[in-house]
Amino acid sequence: MKKRSASTIGTLVFSCALVLTGLLAPDRARAADDGTITIGNLVYAKTINCYGMQGWDQAMSSAAQLKSGDCGLNDGSKAGQWRLPSTYETWGANKSNGFLNAPSWPRDCFWTNREIGAAAPDYAECAGESAPNGATSNKSTPQNVVFVRPK
Repeated sequence: MKKRSASTIGTLVFSCALVLTGLLAPDRARAADDGTITIGNLVYAKTINCYGMQGWDQAMSSAAQLKSGDCGLNDGSKAGQWRLPSTYETWGANKSNGFLNAPSWPRDCFWTNREIGAAAPDYAECAGESAPNGATSNKSTPQNVVFVRPK
């Protein structure tokens, strides 16, 4: 049996999750052949964890450097257009679309773009099924990563 990479498995899980939850319905989201999925005014990279689970600083850097040609993207995007989603974009807004509800979707936290700040400089926020309103996590702890950019 052929061994598959983590990013290939992530893409398959993401695609299956979208099909199983009905997210691909035209009024909810639009999957494109360029490695993206558009939900409302946001474009999500289809491949989750394409660089593997990462610490927050690494995920922020990966988002800033992401461009067409990386992670299965063929959308013409340039470095600097992608970012980590907000808590709302990660969980709240997408829960109603079934974005994270499929049984095969990772249940652990996904990094958000929110750094906790001076009170806890080593922590940032992640959101997921176990923490729909966000939770703090040490920045060095590897978490799931999904990238988003404006439409």
